[in-house]
Amino acid sequence: MMGAKIILLHGQRNEGKTTKLWNLFTELSPIRPDTTGFIAPGIWDQDQKTGYNLLDLSSRTLHPLATRTLVPNSFACGNFYFFQDTVDYGNRLVKKSMELNSPVVIVDEIGRFELEGKIWHNAFQLLCHAENLTLIAGVRTSFLEAVKEKFCLKSTIDFSLSINNETIIHELLTLPGRDI
Repeated sequence: MMGAKIILLHGQRNEGKTTKLWNLFTELSPIRPDTTGFIAPGIWDQDQKTGYNLLDLSSRTLHPLATRTLVPNSFACGNFYFFQDTVDYGNRLVKKSMELNSPVVIVDEIGRFELEGKIWHNAFQLLCHAENLTLIAGVRTSFLEAVKEKFCLKSTIDFSLSINNETIIHELLTLPGRDI
């Protein structure tokens, strides 16, 4: 089993990984309208990040993902409380992408919580081992090597945020052995 082709887009905290993934999606979707997945844009109040939403890339719908305030049906991870319903929704999106044989799936972001076996851990593991799929995931640079080790990723294509979108999309569209 070969598993998915994996592109890891890495950058520092609040450097623009989510924005870059959104821009890649908007440039890629006219070429590959069956691209699926989700990104997690931050919610800001002045200079303070107060939470995250989950943006379903297929339906373009926003779902509250995390907040700094304890809310019903949430669980604590780091400084945030994650909405269980939205985490479940994101995991269902991944399973649906696999059932639909989506050729490209975007996941934002894989990091500390996934390294601890939480949030998108199981979904990311499924995607990494899926056949005929290209996975694009955002990863904080400081977690890049740990993510590769944790998920046994032997050959990834890693891009920093400074790489232009055309280069990344060209790499994505020319990956050997994939019908992208």
